[in-house]
Parts: sequence; C-alpha cells; structure tokens
Amino acid sequence: MQLQQIAFISPFSGIIDEIRKLDKLPPCLLEKVCAIPEEGGATTSRSSAADLIQNLAETFSPPQVGNPAPAQRTWELVGLLYMRTNRNAEALETFRKLYDHILVAHQPPRSAAHV
Repeated sequence: MQLQQIAFISPFSGIIDEIRKLDKLPPCLLEKVCAIPEEGGATTSRSSAADLIQNLAETFSPPQVGNPAPAQRTWELVGLLYMRTNRNAEALETFRKLYDHILVAHQPPRSAAHV
C-alpha cells in the first residue's frame, strides 16, 4: 500500500494571499504581516503589533481608507489575521485604528473664517 503525501495548508494562507493580491503594502510591511501567524513566545517583541499598526497608519492616509477600497480591505485583513491567531487585543486595536482613520476621512473640512 502506497502512502499518500498530505500537504498542510495554513488556515492563514488565504488571508495572506489576498493581502498579496491587493498589493498595497510595501515589501517591509508585507514581511511583518506574513510573520503574524508565526509570532509568539519569547521571540516576539512586545511592541511588534503596535509597531505594525502604527506602520499601517503611516502607510495609508485617511482618504485612502475612507471608502471601501483595496487599502481599507488590506487593513481589515491584517486585523482578521490577528483575530484568527487568537490575538484579540491586537485585532481590536487594528480595527479601532482603522475606524479612527475612517472617521478622520469623513470629517467635513474646517473653514478658516475669523469672527
């Protein structure tokens, strides 16, 4: 009887593949996102998620994520990746920061009238 080779497909590969397909992240940031499923334990910096979320905020301006578009979807997928790895605090912070950016994008411009 011949043994069948079983390929392990990561449950995160679909999310990472979609992020790659959207092609909105610079290579250094894409590398950090792809490392999320492998992060953990003593090898992970305590601030790695905070740094990544800050990098997202610097990469995407509020107008870029203000409407459903590839930039907004990319940010959502990063949050989903944290959620799927049971890093719920990081997922929540990722979505909160995205929401803050969306709110800024939807604020009406202030007038410079003097009274």
